[in-house]
Amino acid sequence: MWVLDASVIVKWFFTGEPLRENALQVQSYALNHPREFIIPHLCYSELLQVITRKSNSDLVFLSKCLTSVTKMGLRTSGLSHQALIKAAEFCCQGLSGYDATYLALAHDLKARWLTDDRKALKKNLGPHVLSLDQWN
Repeated sequence: MWVLDASVIVKWFFTGEPLRENALQVQSYALNHPREFIIPHLCYSELLQVITRKSNSDLVFLSKCLTSVTKMGLRTSGLSHQALIKAAEFCCQGLSGYDATYLALAHDLKARWLTDDRKALKKNLGPHVLSLDQWN
């Protein structure tokens, strides 16, 4: 199972993004295997923020992107109490609250967090993380 990061999803909608081809491969795989992917609820808030900024507040484009993602059938999840405490631990080790949420969800589900968050990837996060550039 994969916990899919907003940094990967955003690349589906903007040409010229680094590792966009890898992200499109993930999208294709997810379209055919949506139950193998999950996103935390906060992913939609991140998508709202990033796509709004990158599209110069184009509401029509933003709506199409969000519709595209929601129609894929990706499961969404909040954090269990145990995962929330794990996220707090990750925050205290220097991850942002957002990144800690993705990683804690991956730990909780015995899944892997697929991300292109360069800042997070610079940290030694262990086997529950896969960089987008390693997706094949």
